[in-house]
Order: sequence, then C-alpha cells, then structure tokens
Amino acid sequence: MQYAESVMDLVGHTPLVKISKLNPYPDNLVLAKVEYFNPGGSIKDRISKYMIEQAEKRGDLRPGGTVIEGTGAGNTGIGVVLAARSRGYRVIITSPDKNSQEIIDTLRALGAEVIICPTSADHHDPANYTQVAARMAREIPGAWYVDQYNNPDNPQTHFLTTGPEIWEQTDGEIDIMVVGAGTGGSITGISRFLKDKNPDIMVIGPDPADSVYLNYLASGQVVVPEGVVSQIDGIGQSFIPGVADLSQVDELLPVGDEEVMQMARRLAREEGLFVGPSSASALLAYIKYVEKYAIHEKTVVLLFPDSGNRYLTKVFSDAWMSKQGFTI
Repeated sequence: MQYAESVMDLVGHTPLVKISKLNPYPDNLVLAKVEYFNPGGSIKDRISKYMIEQAEKRGDLRPGGTVIEGTGAGNTGIGVVLAARSRGYRVIITSPDKNSQEIIDTLRALGAEVIICPTSADHHDPANYTQVAARMAREIPGAWYVDQYNNPDNPQTHFLTTGPEIWEQTDGEIDIMVVGAGTGGSITGISRFLKDKNPDIMVIGPDPADSVYLNYLASGQVVVPEGVVSQIDGIGQSFIPGVADLSQVDELLPVGDEEVMQMARRLAREEGLFVGPSSASALLAYIKYVEKYAIHEKTVVLLFPDSGNRYLTKVFSDAWMSKQGFTI
C-alpha cells in the first residue's frame, strides 16, 4: 500500500508546468514551479514544517507547547497551523485586518486562535501583528514564536528543498530563476543554492511600488516610498527582514498593481493556473527582463508561491477590480 503518514509528508516536490499561451517569447522555455500543490496551498508549508521540526530538535518547542506566528498575507499562518496542529500544538496566529475573510476563516477552521491587529500599525508599533505575536510568545509559558522574518530556518528550507528540486527537475539546465521577495526567505535560499551550483544562473524578481527591496539592491539604502500602497500580496517589504540576503540576486524589476492583477486573471483563464498576484508578478518580471535584455533560447523557472483561492474577493472579484480603478 502507498500512503502518507501525515499530511505534512506531502509538502514539497511540487511540479514544473510549462507556460505556453502567456509566454510572448516562445524560444525561451518558461516553467512555473507551482507551489499550490502543497497541502496548505502555498510555498509557506515548506518553511512551516521545517521551522517547527528544527525548533523541536533544539528544545525550543516541547510537547504541550504553543506555536505563535504573525502572518501578513495568510499563507504562513495556514502552513504553521497545518504543521503545528498535526503535531498536537496549540496555535495562535496574529493577522493584520487587511487579510481577507477567507484567510481568517481558513485559519480558524484549521484550529488556530486568530487575533486581528490594525494594518495601519507599522513594523515598530506595539500594535503591529508581529509585535503582538512576539509579546504573546514572551508572556505565555511554553510558547514559541516562529518569527519567519528573522528565523534562519526560513531561507535554509529553500536551500535544502526548493532550490535542489528546481535544479533536479531542470537537469541543471536552468538559466534564469524568477522569484519574488516577501520575507526574503525564498529568494535567499533558492539563490544561494542555484548560484552554488552554477554562478552564471541569473536570479531576478519582481518588486511592487511600495517596497524597499529594489532600491536596496541597487544602492544599499533602505528608502520607504512615500504615499504609495501596493495591493500586491506576498511580495515587497517596508523594511529589510533579518533573513533577507540579496547578495546572490542579480536584478529586481518594478511591477504595477493593475498589470499584476490582470495577469493573475489571465493565468487562470488562459493557462489554467489559478494563482495569486505574486505568481503573476514573477511572470511579468520575466517578460520585462526579456524585453530589456533581448534574452533568447533560455530555460526560465518562475516561482508561483500560492493559489488564487486566497484572493477570490480581491484579484478575482470584478467589483474589487472596478473599485481600484483597474480594467477588467
């Protein structure tokens, strides 16, 4: 008989899927690493599983303990709940109030206690969802704070799993890797692994208008764009997280909200890939990069981090698109 001992045994080994209709440069082989095949529907299942396993090995997390995490876009929270509840832990998730009701309902359905925090509270504000999570972890006996923004096991997960999978699936023939940066864990771990294998591999990514990453990569300066709020979930940041190491990243390309949302809808309707805006951002970054440098006859891998299920009331809602002033 063939079966998995636990749902978490299904994490990883996600497929590569060829992008055909939405690849305007068909002499390049463009492959999407589709992470919604993980049981929780996103790449964050990988880090959730590994970070909890490592915390147990170190003795930071013991039987009967409580796992606490702040989740900005919801994916990490869902991954943490799956991994922690399957091992018998209590789970508390703090979430900004911008998260959709689908995400909050999913977290609760999976067994998490959810605390809603104001999105308006910046990273250093005591009311910020990450600050609330850290404080609760200090106050609750036996609690452990996942802290994906500063936990080195976040990028290490991708160095040990995602990067090697991409290398093996492409038989080492990958030329360009496209991956967005949110916490920075994926782009850090994947770029380290691939550059170790072949320094000539180009690692690029998209960056939204309200993020500090693009300017930081170019100048080393952290400049928070003023008066700009992007609707692109999952990528971009207003600070440089502790796990983010962009030293192996070659270039970041700006992407706009409207073009990203439109591309996400096209991916669903034309490629059958029901993915979120961070995935659409990766495809747009590839297109912009090829147009900028006239890239041809290359093998390109795009990281598609999550499912479109998280964004039914946003990206895939005509009413929401119209409210933002975006063309449907």
